Amino acid sequence: MRNLKLVSIVTPVYNEILAIDSYFNKVLNFINDSDFKCEFEIIITDNCSTDGTFEKCKEYAEIDKRIKVYKFIKNYGYQKSIYFGYSRSNGECALQLDCDLQDPIELLPNFLEYYKEGYDLVYGIREKRKESFFNQLLRKLYYKLVRKFSKSDLPLNAGDFMLVGRKSLDALSKISYENIYVRGELHALGVKKKGIKYSRQARKEGKSKFRLFSINILSLAKDGFFSQSNLPLRLSVYFFIAFFIFSILGISTYFFLKIIGMEFPEGYISLVLFILLSIAINSLFFGIIGEYILRIYSMLKSETECIVQDKVINDKKSNDS
Repeated sequence: MRNLKLVSIVTPVYNEILAIDSYFNKVLNFINDSDFKCEFEIIITDNCSTDGTFEKCKEYAEIDKRIKVYKFIKNYGYQKSIYFGYSRSNGECALQLDCDLQDPIELLPNFLEYYKEGYDLVYGIREKRKESFFNQLLRKLYYKLVRKFSKSDLPLNAGDFMLVGRKSLDALSKISYENIYVRGELHALGVKKKGIKYSRQARKEGKSKFRLFSINILSLAKDGFFSQSNLPLRLSVYFFIAFFIFSILGISTYFFLKIIGMEFPEGYISLVLFILLSIAINSLFFGIIGEYILRIYSMLKSETECIVQDKVINDKKSNDS
């Protein structure tokens, strides 16, 4: 059995002024009232909120030294916030918990028990969630698609609500690129893991940043698919083969028609066929190659390290330029 001295709770926030009080009340009351034989730290990563979220978090941090708050100089996105929070955690394990409390912190004791038994990744499986049937259907189709073509063993209906052991946190810290998909990278590590089913509640306060077809959720879905699958590159090969076969059939048909005596303007069919196939193949390849070139550019640019504008740690306030 593993011993625990410190557990980190990582929470990314962005304009959550309506939900932040409920979050701190719930989390602090839970860890204070529960019989945990370990200490806790709460790491808040603020994506440059503009509604007073950071100031409210700072008030809590100045009262409770277990709370550490980082405000970024700009909005780096949800996944980068999680990554940064993990990188600043000091615990033997870290729990990712969203501010909206749709994922129940009441599962933390179960997570910790499995961690003590040797599981380095304990994650929640959303068995039920309070949203429309259409939304649930789209999510299921997406998760199945990503899982089918993923390079890692991504579980269905699992998000970022998970407890991550120190071994996995250290391995994650060695991964450095811009469009990181944290849950995918963690599941790809191959560590011993366990899923726990639960019902995800509806958000009670504030507005979700991941509404259906919003920029945030589309960006997350794109990053999840392209970071976990080489399917687009494989498809380019399949299309190339198909176009090649089509061109061979077209040329064969042209010669057959010539043999039976059908007349065409000299060079007309071959020229049209060549031009159309060239345009189709080049368009396909440039589209797919462009996506991967963009990702290579982002990786080389490597903006993984978030710039902190302001922070509160152990009642000491400092500014990072």
